[in-house]
Amino acid sequence: MDLTVGLDLGQSVDYSGLVIAERLDVAPTQPRDRIGERRDVIHAQRWPLGTPYPRIVDDLCALMAEPSLIEAPLIVDATGVGRGVMDLLNDAHRDGRLARYPVPVTITSGETANGLHVPKQDLVSRVQALLQDGRLLIAQAMPLREQLERELVGFTAKTSASGRTTYEALTERIHDDLVLALALALWHPGRSQQRRYISRSGTIYPDRESCPEPW
Repeated sequence: MDLTVGLDLGQSVDYSGLVIAERLDVAPTQPRDRIGERRDVIHAQRWPLGTPYPRIVDDLCALMAEPSLIEAPLIVDATGVGRGVMDLLNDAHRDGRLARYPVPVTITSGETANGLHVPKQDLVSRVQALLQDGRLLIAQAMPLREQLERELVGFTAKTSASGRTTYEALTERIHDDLVLALALALWHPGRSQQRRYISRSGTIYPDRESCPEPW
């Protein structure tokens, strides 16, 4: 499975949230056609408000030790408090509790990406594009499914009087930790060699050759 993990870190009044997404290659109809892509959200979780960051790191290490996630990229919001948590995660990697170094992404308010400094609008537009194309699906039985869907509906662009556009929850009652965790997971292209293929009927196959119903 080609999995990526996104982690958004909250502060005292914000939740910390995590989302796991799988990349599925959509088998093309013709040999020369470009292979398409679909992302399936298969897991989401959040920690109670006020959970200490070392506890979050411990929980994360236990989760990432699962066989399907050992080699999965972990994309972390390194903005603000994320810098300190990145130190804890890097220590966990050096101690052998994380198989891979986490990827730190600093979310900016600008318009141009610069390495691992990524504008929020770039992250959000990736989610929107996949949703609009019907290429982002959320597992029916996934915990926090309804919460993630509410966040997706309530997450919107706001334009100030000066013309500056920001992306945030529509109201203070709607959190955005799961949306941002999802955006981080989708931002990473995925490089696993264990990608699976999905047919027109929705059946998932381990490789292209065994997929009898290409799109």
